[in-house]
Amino acid sequence: MVQQEMTSTVRTERQMAASIVDNMAQIIASDLAMSRAIPATLAQMDLTQRALAQSRHYASTPSGTENEQRFKWSAHPSLVKVNRFLHDAQGFSGLD
Repeated sequence: MVQQEMTSTVRTERQMAASIVDNMAQIIASDLAMSRAIPATLAQMDLTQRALAQSRHYASTPSGTENEQRFKWSAHPSLVKVNRFLHDAQGFSGLD
């Protein structure tokens, strides 16, 4: 009976250890994926900075709905590039 209890305890401990190791490996893989994207992100920072500097030209007016404004801004060429970059960055960063 003691041997069965020890076997069960050891099995449970091994399963917990394997689960912890698996979680750690997933976190490390995620961190590595994000760190690989840092150079690409830094390379695009000027694009984002220019769009932010020019954002005063895109300020919304009280007239028009959010969807109308979104459609108008989405059609602007410089904002399309920034939007694409931020969408790609979302994929490797896990941000929404």
